[in-house]
Amino acid sequence: MNKIGKYLFFVSATVLILLITFSTIFGEELELTINQLIKLCVLISLLCINTGIALIYFNSPRNKQKTIIITLSIICCISLAFGMYSKTMRWAGASVEVIFSIFLFLFACLPLIIKIRYENRKTILSKTSFVWSFTDLFAILFLGLGALFKFMHWPGWPAIIPLGLLLLVVSIFGWNISFKKEVTLKIEAEEKLKLTLKNLEEKNKLIEDKQKEILESMRYAHHIQKALMPNTKYIQGLINKEK
Repeated sequence: MNKIGKYLFFVSATVLILLITFSTIFGEELELTINQLIKLCVLISLLCINTGIALIYFNSPRNKQKTIIITLSIICCISLAFGMYSKTMRWAGASVEVIFSIFLFLFACLPLIIKIRYENRKTILSKTSFVWSFTDLFAILFLGLGALFKFMHWPGWPAIIPLGLLLLVVSIFGWNISFKKEVTLKIEAEEKLKLTLKNLEEKNKLIEDKQKEILESMRYAHHIQKALMPNTKYIQGLINKEK
């Protein structure tokens, strides 16, 4: 994952730099269709760069992942706030800042958050946590992209946002049902364990009672043996008489 992420990051960053350089030099001379194609390629490059960041730290220790998430979240908030302010002031580059901050959160920060969440829950819901974690990921991705499309006045947001909401509702119901089933299974397992422990205690008590009976029988036999056997002094006296 780390090597793939680095390769994806550096290749996408190189492509992005080339596209921006090409657009800056020849932008006025290019046709509208080519300009739109270049913008689309820039967006794809940004997506790949941020996905590369997520892949680089995907298998890192959890503490490092949390540090990266906090750092990326701070950068996202600052960039988004500055972009919104720039948009209000009609400054150049405002759209780029907004797009960068949302892409950074959705494709670099969010996968790491979902991975940590999955690792926390897979011990509880081993069978379904993977499915619902992916549903969470795509729900938030669609909602974030839908908000970006609406903000940028791009077509398609009326379909993207409802799809994200639908996935979010499905995810919430899925987690709820899974947790209820898991709680039921745990209660049943605890009851079986209690019953097993109770049976073991009863068996142990039965064994202890049997041991007590055996010891008492041995003591009783010993007393009978002592009663039937002649006294040691008496035997010694007989031996002395014979001598």
